[in-house]
Amino acid sequence: MIEAEGSFTNYKPSNATNFESSFEISQVNAIPFLYAFKEYLEFNPNPYYYEKNNVAKLKVTSVKDIKNLIIFLNITEAKLLGNKREQYNLFLKKIKNLPKFKNHKIPDNY
Repeated sequence: MIEAEGSFTNYKPSNATNFESSFEISQVNAIPFLYAFKEYLEFNPNPYYYEKNNVAKLKVTSVKDIKNLIIFLNITEAKLLGNKREQYNLFLKKIKNLPKFKNHKIPDNY
C-alpha cells in the first residue's frame, strides 16, 4: 500500500503580481514510486530525494502538469475524501481565476 502526502497550494510569491498554484506529493523511501507517478502523468520536473530524512518529493507548477493532474483525478476510480477533497475543491476554485489558466477548462468542483 502506498500512503503518500499530497498538497494542493495556491500562493503569491513575494516578487509576483499573480498567484501561483502547485501540487506536491511526498513519500518516505519512495523515489521509484514518484518517478513512476511522474512518467504516468507526464510531469516535467523530476522528484527530489532528501537523504537526511529519507523522503522523496515531487512538485509541479506548470499549467500542463496541473491540467494532467486534474484529468487524472477526474478519471481515476480512487477518489479524494474528506479534508483532501475540500482542499482540492478550493484549489480548483482559485486556479479558475488565475490568468495562466483562463484559456483552459477547469472543473467547478471534484
